Amino acid sequence: MATDKNVSLALGAGGARGFAHIGVIRELQDRGYSISSVAGTSMGALVGGAFAAGKLDDFSDWATGLNKRDVVMLLDPKASGPGAIAAEKLFNTLKELIGDRNIEDLEIPYTAVATDIINQREVWFQSGDLFTAMRSSISIPGVFTPVAVNGRILVDGGLMNPIPVEFTARSQSSKSIAVSLHGKRALPDYTDDKEPGAWRQWLTNTIGDLRDAGDDAGDAINEAGHEFESPKVDSGDAEVPGAQEITQDFVDTLKISDITALSTDAAQTLVARFRLAAYPPDITVTVPVDSCRTLEFYRAQEMIDLGRKLAVQSFDKAELE
Repeated sequence: MATDKNVSLALGAGGARGFAHIGVIRELQDRGYSISSVAGTSMGALVGGAFAAGKLDDFSDWATGLNKRDVVMLLDPKASGPGAIAAEKLFNTLKELIGDRNIEDLEIPYTAVATDIINQREVWFQSGDLFTAMRSSISIPGVFTPVAVNGRILVDGGLMNPIPVEFTARSQSSKSIAVSLHGKRALPDYTDDKEPGAWRQWLTNTIGDLRDAGDDAGDAINEAGHEFESPKVDSGDAEVPGAQEITQDFVDTLKISDITALSTDAAQTLVARFRLAAYPPDITVTVPVDSCRTLEFYRAQEMIDLGRKLAVQSFDKAELE
């Protein structure tokens, strides 16, 4: 039964930006709200699963303790296979944190969304092993190794459903809240210590450097993770901060991973708009897409703080007290 202090959550895909989900959840809790159900895609499935299992604090403590070197060691890049990153250390650590739980035994209804790339359809995990559901949902194509479940090859749920808002529509909570990680680029408030409008870059661009990183593994991410200024966008009289003219010379400097990341962002942003239009939540918290790169997991505390800040703004605007 719905109460004035009951909310349902839809947590979107977006890699390390998804740590912002933790900040949103904590702001809700501080305002006295009870989360009656949670649905998540990719990083949203990971954070949502940790919360539903009562392990969010443990997960947060672990994540905020990571530095760049820790991330490199956990991701374990490899030269061949169905994913560029093995990440067995990462997944084993996450499994220890979450424990052996079945979804149907959780205290609140939980849904994780993955993508079946053979049958080209969404897969909804609402029962069975919790970690398998989370692991399937976060398997970024070409980055993490896909998961075989019941004869299906499963990858990141964000491929087809970057923000699973339809599950909040079925909830009997008083409010539905969606957290989208595909907000507009080049927001000056969140680029104080880096170039504005930096392209999201996948760690696949740094695989060669990381193999020989040794003691300087953490620095490899910085050196290989070059940034590009955002292009000029037609936005009336306003010019996007850090904009530059697009020329063929500029395009020729881009790498495959840059184009892949931009293309993925464009596709997921479009799908997210349709999802939000079809199942409009009562409140949407939107995190800028360039606030953090996909695999910058060492920026957890920054993203948690940003998620809380954006939640405060959205909740106050919606008069969610």
